[in-house]
Amino acid sequence: MKNDLISVIVPVYNVPHKMLRKCLESLDSQTYENIEVIVVDDGSTDKTCSNICEEYKENKKFKIFHKKNGGLCSARNFGVYKSSGKWITFVDGDDWIEKTCFETIINKIKNDDIDIVMFGTIKEYKNKNFKYHYRDFYKDGDTYTNNDINVIRKDILNFDANLSDVTAKLYRLSFIIDNNIFHDESIRQGIEAIDFNVRAFSCCKKTVFLNDYFYHYAYNEKSITNNFNESEIRKNLYGYYKLRDYLLKNNESELLNMLYVRIMHNIISVSISGYFNPKNKMKFKKRKIGFNSYLEEAIVKESLINVDHNMMNFKYRIILFFIKNKTYLCLYLLGYIRNFQKG
Repeated sequence: MKNDLISVIVPVYNVPHKMLRKCLESLDSQTYENIEVIVVDDGSTDKTCSNICEEYKENKKFKIFHKKNGGLCSARNFGVYKSSGKWITFVDGDDWIEKTCFETIINKIKNDDIDIVMFGTIKEYKNKNFKYHYRDFYKDGDTYTNNDINVIRKDILNFDANLSDVTAKLYRLSFIIDNNIFHDESIRQGIEAIDFNVRAFSCCKKTVFLNDYFYHYAYNEKSITNNFNESEIRKNLYGYYKLRDYLLKNNESELLNMLYVRIMHNIISVSISGYFNPKNKMKFKKRKIGFNSYLEEAIVKESLINVDHNMMNFKYRIILFFIKNKTYLCLYLLGYIRNFQKG
């Protein structure tokens, strides 16, 4: 175990140059040497971005691939197919990790039958950062099996649990291959990680949590998830439809209830960070029309009807009250406050 090969999959698409360099340097400087870094340039139209990837071609740790654009899920799956490590992990091209990340993790893993390793994330804004909060259920170095893994699957759908990402995790490659767990490439963006992890943990026999904050998630205001695009918002809903159907097919009513709550958080985000974001250049009347149309989507209406409000905290219930009563000026004010908080 002490010298297991780790495959690090880095999907890249038009990443800001400084961020990409910081990401790749953080991997090159790892104190754990037995890693391969699989950089997947997913059809970047920014030539400088592609050229930065090429700079690492002579580095023995790095394998550089350029492919036709297929989206984040496609790039991650491509990286998995090219991996040869015992472990795989995903690092987005605009994020970075601490240089002792893999050395510490490998030294802490005591069992050879672990399927998934979870560790901590720090969210980086322009002028501040904060650590993701994990509830007391998760203890440093503890392993989880059976019913505990069912709790983890619920937390993947729990917006406040901070476990939904495929980043800040190591997956045993044979576990991924044997159970045919790949990203659903029909989900272009939004909940691809939630979908992946719900399925991964349904097959997981043993997982371990490490209370080490190694992964730095960089808030990129130019990224696709932080720019208003009505088309992308609707594509995001497609992922919820697919996950809803998966849970219904498998009679997972508890997780379905958690999914409805998760969709509520998405609705809130779409309102505050999307339609009623002060940076949105649409006229206010068009914003209201667009958001009203969004609320008519079948999965949105279904969630608003079936969600258990007791599963949401008071703050979110207040925002949902504004949404249901179409108090859009209040949503605009909340959007302004949210922008200020992000710095």
